[in-house]
Amino acid sequence: MGKRKRRASAATRYRNRVFWTSVMAAVVVLCLLITVNGSLNLPFFPTWDRIYSDLGLRSAPLPEGQLRVTVLDVGNADSILLESGGKFALIDAGEDNDETDVIASLQNAGVTELEYVIATHADTDHIGGMDAIVHHFPIHTFLMSFMPEGYTPTTRTYKNLLQALSKQNLTPVEAAYGDSYILGEATLTILSGFQEYTETNDQSVICQVSHGEMDFLFMGDAGSEVEQDLLSVLPRLDVEVLKVGHHGSQSSSNGSFIRCISPEIAVITCGYNNPYRHPHVETLKTLQRNEVNIYRTDMRGQIVLTSDGKSVSVKTEK
Repeated sequence: MGKRKRRASAATRYRNRVFWTSVMAAVVVLCLLITVNGSLNLPFFPTWDRIYSDLGLRSAPLPEGQLRVTVLDVGNADSILLESGGKFALIDAGEDNDETDVIASLQNAGVTELEYVIATHADTDHIGGMDAIVHHFPIHTFLMSFMPEGYTPTTRTYKNLLQALSKQNLTPVEAAYGDSYILGEATLTILSGFQEYTETNDQSVICQVSHGEMDFLFMGDAGSEVEQDLLSVLPRLDVEVLKVGHHGSQSSSNGSFIRCISPEIAVITCGYNNPYRHPHVETLKTLQRNEVNIYRTDMRGQIVLTSDGKSVSVKTEK
């Protein structure tokens, strides 16, 4: 009896080895096929990008010729990722404690390097996580606003950013009015810098991203005075999507400004139950009176806008 049991156990172990060897070989072959399918385009067979996307581990690949704008949910702060033609740009990086989430979101989107990074202004809710971004990703061009002489910020957050740029031998470029930058199929144009302001919010980098017939306007935290000054320079400014200034504060989004630029979609970056009560009722009423579709990160989570050059679609996390 004992010998028969030992022989059966040995046979079982042999069958198990054969089975698991076959499974491992099949897994290896499967992985190889998935890896090469990015170039082979085998029908009914996935790619790693598609698998990661379906599992929520990576954003779906962006079709050729499109622009994707991802407004990250970083509470009452700003961080916005632009993607077109395999190139990426980042506008702001949230608070100090947002850096891990921002980096993870960029990696999820497939970012390995950033063509452009824009630090709109020196407030911590816009550049708090920026030093970590500078250390983590190669950056080709770093754009920022500079305050007038005598008004240079002295905060720890601002100094950390400058130190990070210095360590990476990255010289910041002052965002100058009218300068344009190509991002894949889109063009990013600086609309601020035509005048100096002594308030950090008003000194925000304002940029317009154009993709085909679609135009996106990113206002940073610029207030009503800047809005009116901008219209005096560009009286025919017209956009489809507006990233509302200053988290929907009543100090921005003046009625005449909204009527002039006539956006179809407004995105408000704000935190749930935030102490500033953003967005303010006045701003919401102004947008509603002008029949603007409102998307808020406190209610919708991450907001993804995709342009094909003729229209914009919106997908939200919630």
